[in-house]
Amino acid sequence: MRMKWVSLTLFCLALLQLQQSLGAWGRKGHEMTARVAVRALPQDAPAFLREAETELGYLCPEPDRWRNRQREP
Repeated sequence: MRMKWVSLTLFCLALLQLQQSLGAWGRKGHEMTARVAVRALPQDAPAFLREAETELGYLCPEPDRWRNRQREP
């Protein structure tokens, strides 16, 4: 369990470093973090959350898509 948290922490730090060099998370960054979060869910989390990795990865950057269109949802 400890190794999983160490790996997740290192991954997040790498994402932060990448984000600083790119200037923003962007669509890919939001999708990746959503998928990592789903994979890190505990076993007692509801099954529908663990099964929705693809959908959550797609929907996570939705507010950015709204903002990029310069309009309210």
